[in-house]
Amino acid sequence: MLLSTDGTTLTVHIAGAPSDVVLTAIVNLDGTYTIEQGQALEQDNNASDFNDLNLTVDATDSDGDTTSANVNIRIDDGRDPTVDAVPTVTLEESNIDQEQPDVPPIQGGNDPDGNLERGNSTVTFLQGTDDVEASMLTQPTSRPAM
Repeated sequence: MLLSTDGTTLTVHIAGAPSDVVLTAIVNLDGTYTIEQGQALEQDNNASDFNDLNLTVDATDSDGDTTSANVNIRIDDGRDPTVDAVPTVTLEESNIDQEQPDVPPIQGGNDPDGNLERGNSTVTFLQGTDDVEASMLTQPTSRPAM
């Protein structure tokens, strides 16, 4: 973080890269302030999902009297990504060849080279505020007997 020499602007940047500005907070003499966020912040993905930036603002009048106030700036996480569509894929086992001369294809299939069934489709992810960085399969909680 960098504080301007006149004490009115606080600049938050990427560690070690002062020119890579994430957020700027500007306090005006009339007490108003402006926050400009230029990049996404990482939240810790807990139930609160926000970052608090606590600032102390000092004011000094023309004859030297001072007062202080704390300003809390809460930055909420943006929208989470969602899965828009999960289509069903159906496989037909009747063409699978058991690859054994004395065993007929499963369920009377008639494709001697059909030892593999394939099906495909597309799962659609809707990006939230942040980029979708990964997707993965998880172990189902229940599955049919094999």
